Amino acid sequence: MHPINQVVRRRRTSPPQLKGETAFAIYRSDNSPAIFPWMWTVSEARSRRYTPDGIATMLTHIKVLELWAIHRKIDLYPVMILGECLSLAEIRDFEPFLSYRLVDLREVCEMLPCGKEAFLERCLKERAVENGTIVQRKVTILAYLSWLGEFGNRLIKLRRTGNSELTQLSSAEIDEIIVRRSRLLEPSVPLGGRRGRSRTVPGSYAHLFSKSRVPQKKSNIKAGIKTDDVHRFFRWLVACDPTELGKDPWVARRNYVILNVLVELGARAGELLQMKVEDYKSQYARLDVVRRHNDPDCPRLREPVGKTLDRPVKLSDFLVELVHDWLDHREDIDAETPKELRNPFLFPSLNRNPGYRGKPLTKSGLDYILRKAANAAGIEKMTAHPLRHRQVQEKVKLLKERGASHEERRKALVFLFGWSDNSEMIQRYLGSASELGAVKSMRTIWAEREVISDKLDELFISTQDADRPEHVELLEKKLKLLDAQAKARR
Repeated sequence: MHPINQVVRRRRTSPPQLKGETAFAIYRSDNSPAIFPWMWTVSEARSRRYTPDGIATMLTHIKVLELWAIHRKIDLYPVMILGECLSLAEIRDFEPFLSYRLVDLREVCEMLPCGKEAFLERCLKERAVENGTIVQRKVTILAYLSWLGEFGNRLIKLRRTGNSELTQLSSAEIDEIIVRRSRLLEPSVPLGGRRGRSRTVPGSYAHLFSKSRVPQKKSNIKAGIKTDDVHRFFRWLVACDPTELGKDPWVARRNYVILNVLVELGARAGELLQMKVEDYKSQYARLDVVRRHNDPDCPRLREPVGKTLDRPVKLSDFLVELVHDWLDHREDIDAETPKELRNPFLFPSLNRNPGYRGKPLTKSGLDYILRKAANAAGIEKMTAHPLRHRQVQEKVKLLKERGASHEERRKALVFLFGWSDNSEMIQRYLGSASELGAVKSMRTIWAEREVISDKLDELFISTQDADRPEHVELLEKKLKLLDAQAKARR
């Protein structure tokens, strides 16, 4: 078996129901088609509506499994489809390979046997992949192995394996083989809750993967952007000169509009890069944020995707004027752009290279604009998401000042920022209704206790000169009366 070497992606143009969908052609290093990865991509990935970039990433995870099988001289697909599946001992042997880079695994497969183990040990110590990548590889490879096993179970049950030994077995023996294979392929059962806990069956791949712990190492990711830097960026954007945002006047105007759209709408980076000219409704002073999955008009290799729901957003008069001015200049840009490079996206690339000028702006281009703006504002870095976070906080603060209820605030955030109704992000900004209710109840209880305490103090002062038995009796009566009143109010 040769490992996956090339993934070719192209847009479907026919039949009409598949227009715009990304088709995959997967080849191995000897230019032969990778049949089973392609079948898995078509069946599982399409049914779960993975994005093209997500599918390409998962195929790189499958390469790790195939390179391990080549290194250990295991016939992966005959074993998983027609045999007894990979044993738990083989899966334990495979787990350390989740930490290696693909480049190192390819080199191992071409090395002589004498130096492989020392090379792998050095790679694991010096340049292992991040913990997040290991977790993603586990999830993808577990799903792929389960799919291969279930596909083999169907073939064995129907006796369509082409294996003469299997065809001669009785129905009872076939059932025993399927039971043994199914025990290894038993999936995890989610238990619910916010932590995503699940129950696994001992002796299965899922159980073995869940028990293995990813080694924790110091992260190389820098600390997040500080709140003070976000406030400073907002103040700078209000007072900055738009002509300073680029050497070319068209570039400066485009960058100024992009920054103001991100700040005012709280849009995600993928949502901004997917905006088209047709999304702007001038008669309503509105900009529609539309999620375009597998857009046939998008020529970008790594297509940006909006995460959740479509939504219309009302623009301020200032932003309406900016967008109008930018659209006038965009018509001039289209007039200078070759017809084959023109596109309907709102923000094209203005690269000096004729091969890129006029194409849709990419994620790296947007990152460059934000990085240059951050340098001009005097801060280390800036991305689109802290601007969205700040805008959400401002909207929550405004809704609280206007006396909106918890449900009204939740609906407003869903409408303005495109979250789904059951999104946990809303609770991070608002808090859950049960938490707010508990806080309110505790405040009520403590307020009632303070009232009782004040009245008891007054009663004690007024009865200091009384005889002790009468004083105690009076206190007990008053205390019972106040407790009854407090219970009735609750």
